[in-house]
Amino acid sequence: MGRPALQEGDNRIIQYNIRLTKENNDMVCNYVQASEMMPANYTSHKAFAGSFPAIRLSPVNAALYRELHKIGVT
Repeated sequence: MGRPALQEGDNRIIQYNIRLTKENNDMVCNYVQASEMMPANYTSHKAFAGSFPAIRLSPVNAALYRELHKIGVT
């Protein structure tokens, strides 16, 4: 079963590029990992909703979980 087709108005066809400092990029990456969203979806949500998306795990817990997952996989 494939991915459902998007409606014509729902396609994202316009792209914006932004420049960030290393510190800002690190902060965005932490928020993206914590909210379990893709960076584009995260920034779109922030830009249009005006609020940060809900964080599913704190960045510390997410990092700990990833390390434990790496240990369990090997």
